[in-house]
Amino acid sequence: MPLFRKKKIIWDVKELGGYLNKVLESSVPPEYSLTAYSPDHQALDALIRPNWEILHPIVQDFVYSWFMEVRSAEGVKKDHQKKLDAINNELTNVQKNSTARIEELNRKVNDLNSEFLNVENEFNQKVEFVEELTGAIEDKEVGGEHLKQKMQERIRNMHERMIRQQEKFEITQIKIGNQFKNRVMELDEERLLLNEKIEKNKEILVKIEKENQELQKRNQLLKGFQNRIIAIKSILDSLPSNILTREGKKIV
Repeated sequence: MPLFRKKKIIWDVKELGGYLNKVLESSVPPEYSLTAYSPDHQALDALIRPNWEILHPIVQDFVYSWFMEVRSAEGVKKDHQKKLDAINNELTNVQKNSTARIEELNRKVNDLNSEFLNVENEFNQKVEFVEELTGAIEDKEVGGEHLKQKMQERIRNMHERMIRQQEKFEITQIKIGNQFKNRVMELDEERLLLNEKIEKNKEILVKIEKENQELQKRNQLLKGFQNRIIAIKSILDSLPSNILTREGKKIV
């Protein structure tokens, strides 16, 4: 009976006979920093890297292709994170600036209210004065009607000016509030979109990591298989030559 059951390896696949590297630069192992990866991956890298040249070209293509995919996904993730950080910083600045603007707006509101009260008091005083003057003129019948109309016109002008100031203040207040609210909504929407993209990239990275783990397991099995072959060959080499013959012919 055979000492072990021979398993089919990738070099025995007829369809891959004469296969040449199709991924650019895959004939040499990829260069990258190992510090960001797990100890298991670092140990696997230390085993595969010295034996890269004896790997089948399609295995080299496959490993190098996954390396490029992982690096691309990590780059996209970093770009999205930078954009998200920038938006968060901008949103923080907008919130800080909005607080200052709201305080400034409150000061303006107080100033306008004070001005409005002053104008209103002045208006009331002038109304009282006009009423008194009108009464006095009517009593004396000295140009009363003409002066009365002139003073009433001045009163109307003052009232209209007060109304315009009040409308201008309300429009300014609404405009500032709407601009701030729209900007915050835009930033929130951009942040949500970037969060969705980052989550998708995380899913891709998790998938790649799982497939890399499967590849590590297969490579470990392959390494164990190679070690068994080496051990068996060593045992066979150590046996006397007469034991390795059968019917006058060498077994190996």
